[in-house]
Amino acid sequence: MIELPDKIKNDIHMHSLRSRCGYQSYEYLWEKAKEFGLDSIAITDHGPDLGGLTIPSTFLDYKRTPPMLEGVRVYRGIEANLRNNGTIDVPEIYYEQGLDIVLLGLHSTKSKYTNVMYYLPPEDPSLLLAPNQDETYYTDLLLKAIDNSIIDIITHPSIKKFPLCMDIIIKACKEKGIALELNNSTFEYEKDDPKKTEEMIRTINKYAPRIVITGDAHCYVEIGQIDGIKAVLEKYPITADVELVNATLESTERFVEERKILRQK
Repeated sequence: MIELPDKIKNDIHMHSLRSRCGYQSYEYLWEKAKEFGLDSIAITDHGPDLGGLTIPSTFLDYKRTPPMLEGVRVYRGIEANLRNNGTIDVPEIYYEQGLDIVLLGLHSTKSKYTNVMYYLPPEDPSLLLAPNQDETYYTDLLLKAIDNSIIDIITHPSIKKFPLCMDIIIKACKEKGIALELNNSTFEYEKDDPKKTEEMIRTINKYAPRIVITGDAHCYVEIGQIDGIKAVLEKYPITADVELVNATLESTERFVEERKILRQK
């Protein structure tokens, strides 16, 4: 079983202004993390298919920003986007240029009504993920990405817009050592499909994959928040013996270093 803390002390999914949907700068997020008593955070701005200003400018900034700021460990990350050919919008060359952690999510990078991109046009619009497809479509694409990319965390797996076969995806995550995210913002703002959330927890209990709990903060007040996750787990308890990878700073650091080694092989 997972023993949830009162607050997430190692919150490794949040967004700054560079995501274009985040409200604050890197520096402000760091300051608030320290104020809130966190041990570590990861800045995981969106990849370019969702208009995130993460490649390549983020990596230049990382050379100028310390990995530890006044007692708070700061991981350098990205929330990549799945593409319609089963790849992700992070070229492998950037794995070695400062990235500590790679998250992957399914996002609305293409509008079904206007056939145009949200935010900024990416390098290749033909690769944007199509909306309103069925479970098999998204499951097959995500499985391909899991098999062919070094991904550390799958974000918000039960989000409404992108149905997945939880049995196939969670089994693959277990085999690859990828962590499955319990995303507070998704639950708090009711962006999940409740049936898929129940299916997700049931399948977690079946396969016992690694788990990560995150705030997915877009505003500083969401850093470390956990009430949405608590509400879900009260309704659908995790009874399996799962590894909570960000339970402590030490366990978070072990997970990050293990995955970085895999990316550099």
